[in-house]
Amino acid sequence: MVIEPFVQKLSRKYDIPMPSVFESSMKKAYELTEENQQLKEMNERLENGIRETQEKLIRCPVTGLYNYEFFK
Repeated sequence: MVIEPFVQKLSRKYDIPMPSVFESSMKKAYELTEENQQLKEMNERLENGIRETQEKLIRCPVTGLYNYEFFK
């Protein structure tokens, strides 16, 4: 990762292909970033679901007031 910019510069300057070692590491880093974003979105949806469920458990579905369990 540290020397990749230098290798890219040399690759362009001398018109030689990039070594496969650099391509695989960047590809893996991109895949991990994409997977991390998907996991963050999934985590956010789960947290929202937990909040909604907690709210439903402490309020009466008819009146919307707090139920007995909440006051306990």
